[in-house]
Amino acid sequence: MVVKTVTMVGNEVVSIPPAGWGAVEKWIVEVVSRLSAEYHFKIISLPAKERMSIPNTEFVYLSPMTLFFKELARFEGNYIRKYLKTAPVRSCLNRRHMTSWSYVHYLKKEIERHETDLFHFHQRPEYLVYTKPRKPVIMHLHNRVEGLTKSYPLFPEFFRGIEMADMVVTVSKDLYRYYLKKGVEKSKLELLYNGVDVKKYVPRKKPSGIRLLFVGNFIPRKGIIYLIRAFREIKKQVPEAELHIVGRRNEKSEYVQEARKESIEGISFVDVVNERDLIRHFQESTMLVHPAVYEAFGMTLVESMACGTPVIASEVGGIPEVIGDSGILIKPKSPEAITKAVLDLLDNRKKYESLRKKGRARVEKHFSWEAVSSRLSSLYSKF
Repeated sequence: MVVKTVTMVGNEVVSIPPAGWGAVEKWIVEVVSRLSAEYHFKIISLPAKERMSIPNTEFVYLSPMTLFFKELARFEGNYIRKYLKTAPVRSCLNRRHMTSWSYVHYLKKEIERHETDLFHFHQRPEYLVYTKPRKPVIMHLHNRVEGLTKSYPLFPEFFRGIEMADMVVTVSKDLYRYYLKKGVEKSKLELLYNGVDVKKYVPRKKPSGIRLLFVGNFIPRKGIIYLIRAFREIKKQVPEAELHIVGRRNEKSEYVQEARKESIEGISFVDVVNERDLIRHFQESTMLVHPAVYEAFGMTLVESMACGTPVIASEVGGIPEVIGDSGILIKPKSPEAITKAVLDLLDNRKKYESLRKKGRARVEKHFSWEAVSSRLSSLYSKF
């Protein structure tokens, strides 16, 4: 039997393996680790501070110059745009329909140099327009186009890249339907859910006290501000309640500053730098509240459910199909809906324990990395 070589392509945001946050990059590591006995993998990524080894897998790190340009873009975003009210580098890239010139430049060189049977790109269809791979391509989309591009000028290249792909994978039925409406050929579209390590993310006995948890990036789409406003009322009725907001944040962000300004006693902003601490937060919390305005899938939902921690989440995007009847769905952008759902669940111990068990069972059945990897292998077999 001839072993296929599959080249995984990350994006210009996070290296592989990810140092801390990086859901897509974590996805790549988890799946490749489970399929490396069946396939030979190459993983193309930004240079990484930490290195890892996976059997039958080659890590290909792009030029360190990609990191220089990444820092230049961050400097521009934090200082030049703030004081000069313009972002010349970003404006130039937008005119050229690109998110990162340096990343695409060095990526093209690697793609031309490497032998492979199949490319598996994540998030950036526009990269195909510039790199023009000469082998079949799977384009794996983890979000809507509005969540993957920062400017409208990128849209044309985004969909040109999708047209060039041989298969388009989406992480939820909601996202599948979204891209179908955008004109992507149905014959190209495939569904592949995200997963969780059910051996690491396991239930533990809950400590005493009431602790609400949010996990995710501190961006408007995650709806943190609505949770903070809801917690004001929850705190009045449950004085001992705590709210831990865990995730990556930019302290200079206006949204983060607004969230801090509205926060009250009992709210903690927490940076988690390793997976072990993240798992502990899931295990020790009473419930996860995910008030997203939109979410294509919601990795934190399955991670929380795997740890036996019930979830309350907005009825948007792919969230309903992820939690099914194993969690509580609420109206988005509504502090009142959050407050009611939290208080009702705290008052109903029977329902709380039922959701703990149902959530864990649902994850084991549908969202284990083993199930995801098996499904992906069946997609690879089509090439």
